[in-house]
Amino acid sequence: VVNQGETADRKSVPLLTETASPRHGPHENPLAHLIPDNVTVVVVDDSALQRTCVLRSMKNIQKTTAASNWSYAQFETIEAAQPLLCQIHAAKTSAIVCLDEQMGSKGGIMTGTQATRWLLKDLGFSGVIVSTSGDPGAGERHRNLGAHAVWGKPLPPESKQVEDLVAAFKDTMKLRTST
Repeated sequence: VVNQGETADRKSVPLLTETASPRHGPHENPLAHLIPDNVTVVVVDDSALQRTCVLRSMKNIQKTTAASNWSYAQFETIEAAQPLLCQIHAAKTSAIVCLDEQMGSKGGIMTGTQATRWLLKDLGFSGVIVSTSGDPGAGERHRNLGAHAVWGKPLPPESKQVEDLVAAFKDTMKLRTST
């Protein structure tokens, strides 16, 4: 578990951890094993309401797919999330990063577009990136830079989210095994 503290100029929100039920039993879930266990979900959005919606959706997906050992972190800005994202990258653990576009209302300097570029081009991040911006143009920019999915606001149905995440994890696993 990673503890996020206060910084002098930006606030971070503490990490939340939750575990779902195991994937075994007499009637195995048909969605089991489509999305990996041991995933860190990082939600970056200046809106507390949107972070709550995305986190709730991710927790539902975790339960629906019977994935276990997911941890959750939320941040108001990409700058506040950067230390954890670097830590996830260094540990080469599975991750889902959900990004808004504009986070200036909470003191953020980087946009979601800049964050996507930083994650993929500068950091070499191999996790799943999901654009959760309400701006369709921003979502398209995120996708063009390499984001795996564009969900927008309001979020799409859970079935679409699961479909996108399954495809994204297949892509990230192919990249990991080819390097």
